[in-house]
Amino acid sequence: MKNQSRLSAMMGTWTVNADVRLDVGDYGMETYVVLNVMCDPLKSVNGCEGCSEINNEICLRDDVGSTRCGSMVTDISDWSDALLYVYFGVRLHAGYPFNKDELYSTGGWVGPYSMIFAQNETATKNNGTLLDSYVLRYVQTPAIPYLRMDPDNTLMTYNDFDAYFGAGAVEYTTHLQNQLNGPNATDPFEKYAGNCDNGSVQPYLPILYFDFLKDQKNGVEKLNVRLDYRVLVFPASTDTIYSLMPKLQSKGFPFSGPYCYDDDPNRGWTVDVSYDSMEPSLASLVHSCVEGLPCTPPGSDACSTCIEIEIKAPGKATTVHVGR
Repeated sequence: MKNQSRLSAMMGTWTVNADVRLDVGDYGMETYVVLNVMCDPLKSVNGCEGCSEINNEICLRDDVGSTRCGSMVTDISDWSDALLYVYFGVRLHAGYPFNKDELYSTGGWVGPYSMIFAQNETATKNNGTLLDSYVLRYVQTPAIPYLRMDPDNTLMTYNDFDAYFGAGAVEYTTHLQNQLNGPNATDPFEKYAGNCDNGSVQPYLPILYFDFLKDQKNGVEKLNVRLDYRVLVFPASTDTIYSLMPKLQSKGFPFSGPYCYDDDPNRGWTVDVSYDSMEPSLASLVHSCVEGLPCTPPGSDACSTCIEIEIKAPGKATTVHVGR
């Protein structure tokens, strides 16, 4: 049974950011990914339980209220636990002799993506420390085909958006998501490394893991958060940054690659913004907004202020005469 208090603890804005500067030479990188998780009001109308969400199943309800276990990959759901919005940016700086600055950003919020809080009950069995465990699973909904690219997006062209953040990315992620953290998990980027035998590298959407742990010293419950996300960048071969990427990687920047992109085995790179609150990291994660970075999607701000509900005192009772 899902714990509603713990689900509430996962809502809100999560910000991962890193500022990496080399102590030799004028090289630096600033990167951030902001994730905003909010409740989906449709859950209260159409939601149901009883399926193995950790194994990509989702409970579906038909027109007469009967339920069945469907697939997060192939079935369209009319409900989810939460909605996710994503905002990403990275600025690369290479000093003399290159004197080059590059900014890659989504330019605005991307979403909403419909998510399920899949409870990993197997992980908590016979584990005295791990109290509860959840992972965000993507589901297909009628709204997914309407995901749109912000006009200020500098990460990609319009033609790339579908596979990067749109419906194509959701479909690919639903196929992949239950394989990413298993005992036999493999790196899904590996088959694209240094060759184009499998076509262009395919990115997947950010995956969040939440583990609720019992502190062995004082018994207090604490939350461990893990983010699995590698953001794909693919500078044109005519850009200075194209030839700089291997050099920046060799100097310790959190890049992986190169991967095949558009028939070029050296064009695709990922900015690795994965994070685990239990492990040392170049990045930091906070469950809040960070000054100077995006905070909440415009829709959430508008919905909190667009309606004012006046609260009045209850009216006087009405006496109904029923006769003698």
